[in-house]
Amino acid sequence: DWDIDHFMYSSQRLLEGDFHWTKEFDDKLPIMQIVFLLPAFYENVIVWVLMSASFIAFGAWACFYLVDNITSDSSFIEIEERKFAAILSAVTMVFLFLYLPGGVYHINPSSASFAVVSLALIVRSFSSKGYFKILPFLISAICASISIGIRPYFFIALIIGSSLLIINRSKSLFGRDGSFVIIFIWVIALGSFGFLTNVAPYIITGN
Repeated sequence: DWDIDHFMYSSQRLLEGDFHWTKEFDDKLPIMQIVFLLPAFYENVIVWVLMSASFIAFGAWACFYLVDNITSDSSFIEIEERKFAAILSAVTMVFLFLYLPGGVYHINPSSASFAVVSLALIVRSFSSKGYFKILPFLISAICASISIGIRPYFFIALIIGSSLLIINRSKSLFGRDGSFVIIFIWVIALGSFGFLTNVAPYIITGN
């Protein structure tokens, strides 16, 4: 895949000290250089395939968890039906990823997987107690930032999806007014991680 060769070349440039856009133009965000560092280091596309497959596996888990958790709110859905729907959604997601153009080699499945993981972790944060709420909440914002960094067109979908989930999950804890504060914190965390990976290096190096 020409795209993968290009990403590996870009990351090889980073290993040699050339950060994104400082010497060569590219239409991707700097996060792509970081994501492909490991395949570039080993100079082997199989490393990326293994990474991509791992991301897809996490995405499938997230899809299962998301559907299972959300449908558990309904008293009309039996446990067996809920589990079947969750398994079906996870398997279907993997199937679709494998048969998209480029399949597991492409960056689209990885980006989409990070997006689903981000949404699942938001739900997870509201299911946890005490300080254990904070960690999945912050990791959710990081995963969303990576997803958007790989494919920026996920930005609107993730903002809307995460906001709806936060409003839905936080009604019994903070009320709708509190949920908007949580949405604001999540967006700030998302933007902060995006800033650290895509903007801060230029400021630090003065390049």
